[in-house]
Amino acid sequence: YHVKTASPWHIHTDEIADDAMWVWNTDTYNTMKFAFDFANIIASTTNSSSFLCDCNSHCVIYCDLIDAHEGCSNQVIDGRHAASLTVYCDSSKNANTGGCQFSTIHCPLRDDAQCHVECRDYFGCYLAQIYASNVTSVRCAHEEGSCL
Repeated sequence: YHVKTASPWHIHTDEIADDAMWVWNTDTYNTMKFAFDFANIIASTTNSSSFLCDCNSHCVIYCDLIDAHEGCSNQVIDGRHAASLTVYCDSSKNANTGGCQFSTIHCPLRDDAQCHVECRDYFGCYLAQIYASNVTSVRCAHEEGSCL
């Protein structure tokens, strides 16, 4: 292993991290094989998560603070590796959309994890998908629309 500024490269570009290391066995025109273990990478059903909770964190998301008009609507909230997840699905400034409407929420996967989703707008969790395997509570503010 060699630092990025080592011979024969002498690379000083900002695009390559200062702590980057080159792997070189001093041969040229050869093939080196690497093995990677991707077992601990989060598998997602979408291209990306809008909100990704830190590993082993007590993740709390206030949707009205994220976007006062849209809340967390049409987003992915990924708490699969968190110790707990609490989502407050509010967006008080827009009466037609809000909270976690059309969103996907992934609750923590740990055996001792808890997941709480509070659907506090009229459309709070309308057509939201909540994936959970452990203790989960979903509180609905309006019986007509918030948890359909």
